[in-house]
Amino acid sequence: MELTVVNPGPVFGPTLSGNMEGASMGMFKNMILGKMPMVPKSSINMSDVRDVAKIHVSSS
Repeated sequence: MELTVVNPGPVFGPTLSGNMEGASMGMFKNMILGKMPMVPKSSINMSDVRDVAKIHVSSS
């Protein structure tokens, strides 16, 4: 038996529906548009949805 685990951090990229109203995307949208009173000092690892999909397909 073979097991492959893909466990990325937050995944961002184009959506299938074009809906950008999720919590994470809403936060980035507000930062870009200057609607946040201050930008939090933080860092996160980000993955592109297309890269994650490619890994899932190639590991099966």
